This record gives sequence, C-alpha cells and structure tokens, in this order.
Amino acid sequence: MIYVTAGLHGNLEGFLKLLDKINFKDQDILYVLGNVVDKGPKPVELLLDMSFRPNVVPILGNHDYIAFTVLSQLRDIADEEETEDYLDVVGLRLFDWWMDNGGQITLDAFLAGDEDRREGILDYLEEFTLYEEVEAGKFSYVLVHAGMKNFDPERAPEKYGINDLLFEKPDYAKVYFEDRILVTGHTPTDLIEGCESGKVYKGNNHLAVDLGMDNKIAAVRLDNGEAFYVDF
Repeated sequence: MIYVTAGLHGNLEGFLKLLDKINFKDQDILYVLGNVVDKGPKPVELLLDMSFRPNVVPILGNHDYIAFTVLSQLRDIADEEETEDYLDVVGLRLFDWWMDNGGQITLDAFLAGDEDRREGILDYLEEFTLYEEVEAGKFSYVLVHAGMKNFDPERAPEKYGINDLLFEKPDYAKVYFEDRILVTGHTPTDLIEGCESGKVYKGNNHLAVDLGMDNKIAAVRLDNGEAFYVDF
C-alpha cells in the first residue's frame, strides 16, 4: 500500500502512532510532504528515525529547506553564539525567519550532536525531493509540499523549482490536472473552504493532508483514498 502524510513538525510520537495506525509494513511506502522539522519536541530524532526507513520518502518543505540552508553553514560551530560569524547574508536572513517560526528546537538538537550526527542530518535533508509522481490503485498523483506556483498544465513537474513548490498554496477551487490528483501539505486543511476542521480535504482533484494541528495528524492510503487519523 502507498500512503501520504504531512506536517509532522518534530512529532516523533505522532509519527510512530501513525505508522501503527496504518499497520505500516516493509512492502508499503509512505510519502511525507515536508515540514518534518521545527516546532515539535523531537525534530532531529524524527529525521533520524525516518532516515533508517527506506520505504519512507521525504519531500522537501519550506521549513526543511530553510533548516538545511542554515544548518549547512553551521555544521562546525560549537554553540549558537557563533552563528553570525558563520552565516552569509542569505543565511542570516533565513535564520531570523527560522527562529521566529519554530526553528530554535531544531537548532538546539542539531548543535547537541557530534560531527557524525550533524553530517548525517544534513545528508538526509539533502536527499529530500521536490516532488513525486505516484501511481496507486486506479489513481495518478502529483505530490508536492505546498503548491505549484505559476501553474501551466503543459509544464512538466521537473520544470518547477523551489520557489514554485515550497511556499505558495494552490487554489483549491481550481482543477489543476484533469487526469491526476494534486496532493499537498503546507496549508492547514481547516483554512480550505468547505473542509471540515481536523479532516483531510478532497475536492477538485486536490488532496490536502496537513491538518495544521499540534496534536493530530493524518495519512491517506493513495490506493483507495482512505484517511487515517491519530491524536497524541
């Protein structure tokens, strides 16, 4: 079976409960639509757990991208007080946003690790893909973190870049693909018109799976569209 989830944000407990809920097996695949790090209690532990699961496929989210961009410049520092000495202009700008949006806990956990652990974290973040195209059951899907900025049905997914896929939510009232379903995270589903709070959104060939909640996450089995929820 093939599953998708999003918005884990450091919630290792919720992630493990979700795997148990869906009875996740070695032959299954789980796509994670980004924003693995920040905000929640165990972002680095969650990353490391995922990194040891070859059938968990991470897609890059805006928080993951910013964390990687900043941390790749801080791999050699001893403590946070040295950050300004190591960051370039872009790194400094992103660092301020990151700290204002839940990045402190990820930074602290990263700095607490030794050289090998830091390199392992960065190596794994670098493996995150920008999108995935998936066939499951009778359905075809395009999986991205946020949306597809400047969408053109004639434009292949590989022609979209980081700024197109990581930051701007889609128009959920618009059908993007006639023959495929666009699967997204990033936007809390209760902000989507017509979606029940705490539920995934399905409509107009969209599937949105990020509940935007601190204590509840969802997964959808792409083979048949069944949704699963766990509270933690």
